[in-house]
Amino acid sequence: MIVIQRVSSEAETRLEKRFATLAEIAVTAKLSSSSRERIAKAHRVLPSMIATLVFFWSMIVNRVGRLNNTPKIMQLWRKELVAGHYIARVAERCEKAEERKRLRTLSETILARARSPDRPLASLPRTGSLVVGTASTLSSGHIPTIEFMRRGS
Repeated sequence: MIVIQRVSSEAETRLEKRFATLAEIAVTAKLSSSSRERIAKAHRVLPSMIATLVFFWSMIVNRVGRLNNTPKIMQLWRKELVAGHYIARVAERCEKAEERKRLRTLSETILARARSPDRPLASLPRTGSLVVGTASTLSSGHIPTIEFMRRGS
């Protein structure tokens, strides 16, 4: 949990810097007051966004931890498999074909890299309860978390 708090603190710091940059750009670009207010509104919900991210990643860490895999495999789950499957889910919801294709390609690239023969997942069996990142296995506990995150955003 300490790692999640550290990462959330880092994410908040990076996002605060982005909002400061946006505020400067808004002034320089002479955006309308309603546009600047929309930026300010998004900034006001930043604490809620960070709390949602902490909850989401706590769920992922909890569920991945139950698989009793090596730290390398757990890191791969957190950094690549969750991201790849999340992006695939977002792609399914895209209205524009070009964006849907771009996100599908990105998802496929991330997942292919995660499953490549020289990566830790190659040592796992392709069947059974130990997962190699297939959607069917993720549905046993990880897709609901991803779906929760998508619905909450």
